[in-house]
Amino acid sequence: MFANGESCGIADNGIKNLVNLERLSTSYNKKITNINHMTNLKILWAHDNNFVVNDESIKHLTNLKKYICLIIQNLKTIQMKLA
Repeated sequence: MFANGESCGIADNGIKNLVNLERLSTSYNKKITNINHMTNLKILWAHDNNFVVNDESIKHLTNLKKYICLIIQNLKTIQMKLA
């Protein structure tokens, strides 16, 4: 799913029930701040978003295999998942 850009109308409320989504691109969409419910997510593109990818923001994303992100903090979980 592509939900990119500042003018995109997709926000947290519009994705809250998408638990089976496997690919998500939210680059430059500051209306998406929470993706922790997407437990089947495998690929995440998240450049310049309001949420920061860290252990807390991906702790429920147990199927995450690949991420492309410019704002990253506390990479312990991501490094373990992708090693």
